[in-house]
Parts: sequence; C-alpha cells; structure tokens
Amino acid sequence: MLVDENNLTDVSRSRAQLYSMFATRQMTEIYHLVQPGGKHTLCGLRISRVTSEKANTLQLVNRLRTNLTICKHCERIQEQE
Repeated sequence: MLVDENNLTDVSRSRAQLYSMFATRQMTEIYHLVQPGGKHTLCGLRISRVTSEKANTLQLVNRLRTNLTICKHCERIQEQE
C-alpha cells in the first residue's frame, strides 16, 4: 500500500518535503533518503539504475508503503543537517 502525502505524520511530512525521493528494496521494511541527483542514499548506498521486481536491488520510489521504517543511518545524518 502506498502512502498518500496527506496521511503522513508530521515527521514523515518534513522528510517528504526535504527529500522528494526515497529508495527501498522489495524484500525489506526499510527505506532510505535519496541525495539530490538520485544516485546514492544519504547513508551512501548506491541506487540501482535498473528496475526489476525480481531483483532485490535498492530502487527509487516516489511514495512509501505504510509498513516501512527509515534507515537509522539516513535518519541520523538527516538530523545532523
């Protein structure tokens, strides 16, 4: 299920305003904040340019599923900015 921006919590809304894109893997419950340019996450992971539902690669998403939790490293770095 995708999250509608109107239903985001205040913390999630502020992240959504700062970072327009997120990255996640199909098989995990963690999402990452994406650096401007869309090639790396805030914590330094490389985002795959190939999109595939079969591969468990880190891929860009514009909206988050409700069951996802932010990467603790992305969250720590984002709080330092």
